[in-house]
Amino acid sequence: MKYLALLILAILFVPQSALAAVTKPTATTSTISADTNWSFNRLGKGINVGSQIEKQVEYTEDELVNAYRYKKGKLANHEQYSSGVKVDKNDLAVWNIFEGISGKAFAEKYVYALLTYKEPQSAYLAYVQTLASKDKSWQLSVNVNAVDLNNKKWTRDMAITLVHEYAHILTLNNAQMKKGKGLEASCLKVGDTFWVARYGCTKEDSYLGMFVKAFWTPADIMAYRAAQKKGDEAGLYKGQNEAFVTPYAATSPVEDIAESFTDFVLQQKPVGTTSIRDKKIHFFYQYPELVKMRTQIRASISKYF
Repeated sequence: MKYLALLILAILFVPQSALAAVTKPTATTSTISADTNWSFNRLGKGINVGSQIEKQVEYTEDELVNAYRYKKGKLANHEQYSSGVKVDKNDLAVWNIFEGISGKAFAEKYVYALLTYKEPQSAYLAYVQTLASKDKSWQLSVNVNAVDLNNKKWTRDMAITLVHEYAHILTLNNAQMKKGKGLEASCLKVGDTFWVARYGCTKEDSYLGMFVKAFWTPADIMAYRAAQKKGDEAGLYKGQNEAFVTPYAATSPVEDIAESFTDFVLQQKPVGTTSIRDKKIHFFYQYPELVKMRTQIRASISKYF
């Protein structure tokens, strides 16, 4: 019997993926201040940030562990999958990391459910998607086979992954994207909009729309669409290391903005903008609300670094 995993979006280990493999953070600094550089050279190493953004995911009865509804600021049994089950302490710990990143108000507005599953062969830590029946609501899925709350590296990697996943919700929610019958064809033709399967067309002045306009030329998008059809998105990184913060970022504009946002949070502001990669991090500083968000996220996850 299969359970429909309320859809989720993903990306890297969730810091990086559409989800495919990305880079693992390396050394961290020993002291944390408001703008400490947690210098991860994520380039070429890799946390695997898996993504199911444009897919519908199903789990077998053996794979699905727990499912929770998130309402009124608390996790509760998901009526579709379980009842009378106490919230697992590990599941709650992971949720608390995410809620600390997103903020309770954002989570209450957009996140409908937390689902935990076991896939021993999967390198992915987590991913997100919108729900099939409620495209304004999101589900966070976590691979509990990988959970090790006593391992600082694991909690750090999970925090990084969840920043990446949060970036997906931040940039693909219904306030940023629009849907409508026949919209795909018109969106694909217009040069200053970008179409994402299942999520729709970027709205004017949306984060993703402005990011694509700034960093993805029509030729880049054509190359991406062609690679997507062939299943060769990973090949887009070849010779482009100065343009992307991680190899996974090169796989699509959706992953590019999520990975770049993750580095915006983790790294100090680049001194210069000689590379496109640095310009992508500078991109977020033009939005006061994102700068404020960065400070809040760093304060929340600093304990894991």
